[in-house]
Amino acid sequence: MHWTHSPKAAVLKLRRENHELAIRLLRVREQPQTSERRRIGLEVVLHERLERIDELNAKLVQSRQQIKRLDEENERLAEMVRFAPQVDSLARRRRKDDPHPAAASPLI
Repeated sequence: MHWTHSPKAAVLKLRRENHELAIRLLRVREQPQTSERRRIGLEVVLHERLERIDELNAKLVQSRQQIKRLDEENERLAEMVRFAPQVDSLARRRRKDDPHPAAASPLI
């Protein structure tokens, strides 16, 4: 009987297949570790983003409070400007009517 494949070639083929399977097994075993590292990395990034969002929300609240204070101040100043012509007119009349302008007390 004549062998088309020598036993030595069959052994070499089995060794190569065994080596390939060992490499595949290592890769399969590494997958959970790799997935865990990625998950941890994503959690860190998520935590950092949430902190940044909280910081920006705090700044937004501060800005809104500042805008509210400025609006209130604007309203007070607008009221003052509305009454300013009347006060100015009264002051001019007093100055005209007062014979001693240096003794007149200012209204403002």
